[in-house]
Amino acid sequence: MFDKFISPELLGRMPLVEKISASLFLTVLGMVITFIILAVVCWFTILLSRACRKKPKKEDFATLIPIPGPLKEGGREDESLIAAVISAAIAAGRETTGRHLRVTKIKRTIDHIPQWERVGRIEQLLERGER
Repeated sequence: MFDKFISPELLGRMPLVEKISASLFLTVLGMVITFIILAVVCWFTILLSRACRKKPKKEDFATLIPIPGPLKEGGREDESLIAAVISAAIAAGRETTGRHLRVTKIKRTIDHIPQWERVGRIEQLLERGER
């Protein structure tokens, strides 16, 4: 069938139905070959990405996330300790000493973020830090 496409004279003598059927067959054959080649390229891409990927350390992310609990009422020592920790964190973030900072009021808010969302955020932050 492909021999008739070689010569223009033979192609001119072919009936129209045979030309259309041969053209459709060649089109489908070309699409199948293209699909197979793209599937092989996709498979090699997946294979190479798995081979080059660093294996992450398996950590229990649930232990990294502090679960918010109720603040003890009337605990003046706890409030001063929390104020000191917050002041130290702010000073470390600003790279200054804590003498210039003064935490005057600490107001606890209710966190409505589900545990699974917190774990997802921490995983994303850890992945960004590895790169």
